[in-house]
Parts: sequence; C-alpha cells; structure tokens
Amino acid sequence: MLRVTLPNGLDCFCLSAKETEWIYAEVFTEKHYLRRGISLKDGDCIVDVGANIGLFAVYLSQNYPHSTIYSFEPMLPTFEVLEFNLDLHQAKNVTALNYGISTHNQTEVEFTYYPNLPGNSTIHPQEKQEHLEVLGDALGQQTVEFLFEGEKLKAELRSLSSVIQDLALETIDLLKVDVEGEEYSVLAGIGKQDWPKIRQVVLEVHDIDGRLERICTLLNTHGFDVFTEQSPFSPYPLNQHYVYASRDGLDRTADQGNVQGAEAKP
Repeated sequence: MLRVTLPNGLDCFCLSAKETEWIYAEVFTEKHYLRRGISLKDGDCIVDVGANIGLFAVYLSQNYPHSTIYSFEPMLPTFEVLEFNLDLHQAKNVTALNYGISTHNQTEVEFTYYPNLPGNSTIHPQEKQEHLEVLGDALGQQTVEFLFEGEKLKAELRSLSSVIQDLALETIDLLKVDVEGEEYSVLAGIGKQDWPKIRQVVLEVHDIDGRLERICTLLNTHGFDVFTEQSPFSPYPLNQHYVYASRDGLDRTADQGNVQGAEAKP
C-alpha cells in the first residue's frame, strides 16, 4: 500500500499511484459524476457501486457531510484501502460494504484482480482485450503486460434490490456505477418496486455487444431522461462511454471542454 499526496493537497492511500492520478482527475478535477445537470444537496442518499479506493466517497463526504453514502467494493485488497481512506478523512457518513452488485445474490464469484491496476478488476477479463491492444500501442507492450498481470480472487455479489431492502432505503438520489462490464447487470438487479426510488443514475460503460443501447433503453423504460457521451477524459481511444440519467431532466450542452454528446434514443 502506498500513501500519496494529490494535486489539491489531499492525502490518500492507494495500490497504484498512476491509476490514482487518473481517478483524482475524474472525481476532483473534471467532476465526471456530477456533470450534465446531475445534482446533489446535503442530506441526499448516494449509492456508490464500484467504489475502488474511495476517492469519490471522500469527495462526497467532504462536500455533502450530512448525506448518507454507501460504497460497495468487492475486491478485498482494494476494500481495505477504501477503509483506510475513509478513516484517514473521517468520512463518518460513508458505509463501506465488501461485496459487489449484480443481477442476483451469489456468495462466491471469480474475479480477475489486477494488483497493478486494481480499478480494472473484473469478472469479464475477456473484455479487456480491446483495452490491451489500444494501451499496448500507446504505452508499450511490456508496460501493459505488467499492468494487466492478473490473479484470481473470489467475492460476493448481491442484487441492488436485496441491498435496498436490507438497508431500508426509501430514496437513492444518485446511483453511481463503475463496475468493469457489469453495468447492465447492476440495473437488471433492480426490482420493479424499487425503480421509483432512484432519482439519478451515472454509469461508466464499455460499449460492447450493444451494452450501451441496452442500458439506455432500460433507463428510458423506467422514466429517465438519458444522455450519453464518449469519454472525453481518457487519454487513450478506448470505447468508453458515460451515461447520465435523471428524472429531473439533463443538461445537453457541452459543459466542460469540447465534448461531443449524443442523445440516447428511447
């Protein structure tokens, strides 16, 4: 475990300094999860699926100290760093939970865990092939092979509806999802009775096999205004998209930089 100081002076523990720089830019500089009219007020309930080392949770805790935040991270080595960061920053309004979210409850699911790039750990390692090819051209094959040296770990998965029931959640003001290939599965695990409880959703999606379209269609079906854009933040041409969904309407103007957005079709 490393301890680093980020550009804004924030100290944090991490497993990969380079990956942490990328996450910092996404959360603190670009405010990726709060774009396109996605808004929060102090006292809201936020569900952070795919919390990684907890930088988004720390950001939320500092800026919305009276909100209730639930952070889910299935990989035990990463979860331990998440807990250290929450303790370091006295994020008392964050509850960390050591399991992932998917379609249904499963006690032991095999993940490929990448110690040198833990935020990319996944139950779909075959989907990383496209990333390996792009990053290999950009960074060199030897570097990419080091970053994606994987090992097998098992972790628990639960459906979001089972979590909503156990935690007695009446409202989710923001559902943030960054789960390396399980995005649709997270949404598919929401029962019909729980969809009205969710006000806003933000997802990072690797568009493969029509996943982006299926996610947008599902959100439209449940009454959300949906907007998608290809990632303007990645320095590499990965097929990554961000999905913003809200029951309150969205901002479709390019609010940061030269962003090319596309409205999702119902």
